[in-house]
Amino acid sequence: GIGHTRWATHGRPTERNAHPHMDCRRRFALVHNGIIENHAELARDLRRRGHRFRSETDTETIVHLLEEAPSSDPASALRWTMRRLEGSFALELLPAPGGDGEGAPRVLAARRGSPLVLGEGRGEWFAASDIPALLPFTRRVIHLEEEEIADMTPGRLRVLRRGRPRRVRAEGSSLTRATAERAGHRHFMHKEIHEQPEVVAAALQGRLDAAAGRVRFEPGAAPRSRTRPETLRRAVVVGCGTAWHA
Repeated sequence: GIGHTRWATHGRPTERNAHPHMDCRRRFALVHNGIIENHAELARDLRRRGHRFRSETDTETIVHLLEEAPSSDPASALRWTMRRLEGSFALELLPAPGGDGEGAPRVLAARRGSPLVLGEGRGEWFAASDIPALLPFTRRVIHLEEEEIADMTPGRLRVLRRGRPRRVRAEGSSLTRATAERAGHRHFMHKEIHEQPEVVAAALQGRLDAAAGRVRFEPGAAPRSRTRPETLRRAVVVGCGTAWHA
C-alpha cells in the first residue's frame, strides 16, 4: 500500500487533488513528495497525446508519463520517466497486480533531491521520508541515494542505480521517536525556530520564480485588488506575536 499527506503546491487541497494519482488505464498508482518544475510543459504534450487529467497537481503528470514508457517493466518505465522530470521528488509507485508479469505484490520507490528512507521488516519493506515514520515498525533502515530506485516485493529488495543493482545492507538505528523528531535540537521549540527558513521555502515552493522575479498564484487565489503587487513597497504582518520575535 502507498499513501501520502502532502502540502498542496499545485491545486487546492481537495479530494480530487489528493494522492495517490492513477494513469488513464489504471495500471499505476503514485504518490509524490517534492515538485515537478516542468509539469506544465509535460502536461500539454500528454494532453495532445490523448491523456485525460483528473487533478490540478504536478504529480499526475508523472503517472501519465509512465504510460508513455517503451518498457512494460515498472522499474524500467520509472527510470525512463525520471530522465524526463525536472525538479525534486520522492516517489512511491504501486503497479496494478500482475502488471509486471510476475504477479507478486510490488512497490517501487525513487528519489531525486527529496529524502527517502527504507525500513526492513520481517518479510516486508517500508519507505518513508524520514526515520521517525519507520520507528513504530522497524529500526533497521537503508538510506536511498540520489537517483536510485528501490524495487520491493515481500521477500526481496533490489536497489538500482542507473539500471544496475547496488548491494545494500540495513543498519540498526539507535534513535527514539522523540530524539529523531528533534533532529539534534535541544527541544522542539529550538527546532521550530531553526526550521523557519525551510518552512518559508516550502510555502513558496512552486509559487515563487526567483530567477524571473515573479510570483505565481493558483487560478482564483490571486489577491482581489486593483493594486499591482510589484508596486508594493511595504508589508504589514498582522497577528504575529511571539513568532515574530522568534
